[in-house]
Amino acid sequence: MDTLIAIYPAMRSLWVVLFFVLFVWVVLRVMRPSKKRDYEQMGRIPLQDEPPGDARPGNGRPGNGRQER
Repeated sequence: MDTLIAIYPAMRSLWVVLFFVLFVWVVLRVMRPSKKRDYEQMGRIPLQDEPPGDARPGNGRPGNGRQER
């Protein structure tokens, strides 16, 4: 138990550094220029009149007017 108390300050500092590095990695990954077009497309989704992808009526799912076999 004494060893845990002795290394507590070092582990506390290590967690701060670890989470800071993780935060910087996430920010850099999100802000990279190659993903700009993807984020712009995702930002326009709420403004679209039609639902994206296969969520449109008549795609074979139950409750959309088409009978399943």
